[in-house]
Amino acid sequence: DPRGRAGRARRSWATHAAAAVVLVVGLGITITLAVVTASGHHRTNVKLLALETRLIRDEIAAADPLYVEDHLGGAVSLAAATDGSAAMFAHDLRGSVTAKGPFATASLWRLSGGAPVQVTHLGARPLQAPAGPAMTALLRRAAASRTFVVTKIAVGRAARLGYATASGGSGATFVAYAEVPLPAGGRVSEPASSPISNLNIAVYLGRSQTRAALLEASSAVPLPLRGTTYTTRIPFGDTVLTLTTSAKGSLTGSLGVILPWSIGVGGA
Repeated sequence: DPRGRAGRARRSWATHAAAAVVLVVGLGITITLAVVTASGHHRTNVKLLALETRLIRDEIAAADPLYVEDHLGGAVSLAAATDGSAAMFAHDLRGSVTAKGPFATASLWRLSGGAPVQVTHLGARPLQAPAGPAMTALLRRAAASRTFVVTKIAVGRAARLGYATASGGSGATFVAYAEVPLPAGGRVSEPASSPISNLNIAVYLGRSQTRAALLEASSAVPLPLRGTTYTTRIPFGDTVLTLTTSAKGSLTGSLGVILPWSIGVGGA
């Protein structure tokens, strides 16, 4: 019967069309869920990256400036109170200027109107030339500052961070200067057991993320850090440290990476 066959054909077509619509709608829902899940995973990673970076920032802000102020600042204050006593200065820094650091070298200077005069020197030879104009400028900068001043010194492949802090004495201002070695090539490796081993980290002196300003960064990672990054700044003496991080992988764990794709594959 032609009419029966036509009716069956229409019903079959309608069934296939309905199935196709269900398939398309289901696929659309699955893709939407996968995209939403992936977007949520990305947002969570960004929040975790920001949180971990702020924790690192707070740790640096609480420890590093305080050490400089307590040890180098304390030594120059004591020296100023004793009219530049080299013995008191050396005694106060006896545990801080060693082959293992933190200070590789330290010196005490007297400023009383003319050229700075070195009172005493401890430890290794400084990278900053004692008689050079850069040292004179740094010492005068420290004498005019209410906090310690910071500079990066690079000579050949060696680099150090230089600190200077001042204290007024009887008839003169005394300035203590010290240098801290920086990692070779500005690169450091974190052990797998480290709580920050899941991050790429770069620290710069000042606000610019340039090679000249780099203090240290994770080994082998290209700089400047790319992709999703988080940057914060830390008050540091008369300047700031710029801390930038990126994640080496998912910060939410493997489930956060697998889930969006499993939804997509499972739904399809």
